[in-house]
Amino acid sequence: MQPHPHPPTHLSPAHGRLYELAALISDPGSRAQPLHADFPYREGEGAAIVIAFVALQDVEPDMGPTDILPRTHTAEAHARFNGAERLALVRECPNTRGLLALGDANVIDARTLHCGGGNDSLKRRVLFYCSFLRRGRATAGTHSLLPALRSAGYALDNTEEWVDRASEHKPETG
Repeated sequence: MQPHPHPPTHLSPAHGRLYELAALISDPGSRAQPLHADFPYREGEGAAIVIAFVALQDVEPDMGPTDILPRTHTAEAHARFNGAERLALVRECPNTRGLLALGDANVIDARTLHCGGGNDSLKRRVLFYCSFLRRGRATAGTHSLLPALRSAGYALDNTEEWVDRASEHKPETG
């Protein structure tokens, strides 16, 4: 997969706090997701959430890679998708398949249309994901972050601080 020519730039490091931290798991035989955006388009808001999906193994074509429709985070794309032009929009948009190697990531604006494919392989597909919510936004709805971590202040602009804190808690051995 090639880097997107126009990655999300409207979320600067000073503006993102950790919002989600989890894994998406697609077992063999899992069905495809419907095409969707994780966050709706809202006029004047820009990107509220940016999501990174990281492959924890090589993602092969039959494992149900994530299909992404680039540049569908816009008002026009959402109006068409939620209206009578859904099928036309899907046919017109280029489709980027998430055929990722171990450690590769797709980073998207949460308003971008995407879906996980059906897993026709005999292997489990696991994607680690994390998302960052724009500061100043109280909430964006439900999220997967544990309550104890929600108020911990983890953000893109203070990673050194929270990585140092984590390294102080070494697991006990013996």
